[in-house]
Amino acid sequence: MSEAHQAILVLGMHRSGTSALTRVLNLLGAELGSRLMPAVRGNNENGFWENQDAVDIHETLLADLGRNWHDIREMPAGWTSSEAAVRARASIRRLIAGDFAAAPLWALKDPRLCRLVPLWLDVLAEFGIGARFVFVLRSPEEVAASLHARDGWSPAVSRLLWLQHMREAEEATRGHARCVVHFDELIEDWNTVAGRIARELDVTWPVAAADVAGQIATFIDPGARHHAFVPPLQVSDELPEQLYAAFARARVDAAAWDEAARIGAYYAHGAATFGPCIGELTSQVRTADELRHYFEVLHTTELEQLQQARQSLAVQDGLGTVSAVLGEIAAQQERRDAQTRDSLAQLLQQQQGFAEAVGAIHERFAALAADQAQWQQEQAQRDASIRRGIDESGKQIDVQVLGDAVDALAQQMAAHNGRGFWRRWWGGR
Repeated sequence: MSEAHQAILVLGMHRSGTSALTRVLNLLGAELGSRLMPAVRGNNENGFWENQDAVDIHETLLADLGRNWHDIREMPAGWTSSEAAVRARASIRRLIAGDFAAAPLWALKDPRLCRLVPLWLDVLAEFGIGARFVFVLRSPEEVAASLHARDGWSPAVSRLLWLQHMREAEEATRGHARCVVHFDELIEDWNTVAGRIARELDVTWPVAAADVAGQIATFIDPGARHHAFVPPLQVSDELPEQLYAAFARARVDAAAWDEAARIGAYYAHGAATFGPCIGELTSQVRTADELRHYFEVLHTTELEQLQQARQSLAVQDGLGTVSAVLGEIAAQQERRDAQTRDSLAQLLQQQQGFAEAVGAIHERFAALAADQAQWQQEQAQRDASIRRGIDESGKQIDVQVLGDAVDALAQQMAAHNGRGFWRRWWGGR
């Protein structure tokens, strides 16, 4: 690759505003990679804008070197030549080839970069990528207040961490294009800051600031700043304040970088003296933490076992209660079944008595029907006998009457027409 490919590495202590600046660079066209660290509610709700793969590489390297992101000790001597560093370089190569090979301008932000710049410079040189550095400056007092609010750390530890990060980053970036941006001026006038970065680092933004002004203005919210602090820039006996003042002057005066280097060297000289003592204390703290963790796990395990035993006893008691309830239910069911059987038996008896009564009624009806048939037969016989008697009586009566009538007629005719002729005819009959 040619110098046409440039990388801006954003440097600054945790809680210094590096996330805000990186998002501005991103909106101006700098690529950030394919996998970014997700936002965390209550921490960086607007996003970290950190490449998650780069963070993972840094975390693994620090762990392999016996360090972590909040370790106040110097990096181990010769760490850039260690096997852990060799593995980290290979991972960085894969990351650049996969995420940034075709990007003319990209940016990378992770506060751990302050201590790992030498590793990235090696790999960027292999790819022919021009390295650019932006320091985000924030008062060590503000950083300490923010870390105390988030993590509960003491100001002394936070100030020492700030000093260590900024000192190592300054030393590693000497001879490269670099500039300083104060967090306050970024919040107050991001557009001017973006123009100054472009001039001092000799980069051209792929996206015009006017085209994304609305998005940047929405993203940068001055009201979201919770720990504002206006630091004194006068001479101080405290190394964090001295280095902070040197970085602040380096914004407008390149000669201030020499002052920053002098203060850093002074700190490094002192660290060489008290560093071994801190290493021993750190080792003791780590051992104490491991023991505490062991006893916490043991205590938790015992509590879980006790809870399981209680649950087992509760289950047993519950089973006894359930068995008693089931027994009572079974007894009630048996009583209901017995009542049902008795009721069925009574019903069967009633049905049998009813059937017998119905049979007797049927027999009675049959006898009545037979009596009625016999009576009807006898009545028919009587009716027939009567009708015959009536018919015979009627005939006898009619003959007699007829005879009497004939006799009477004959007498009348005889009286009129000669009684002798008709008498002789009737008598002859």
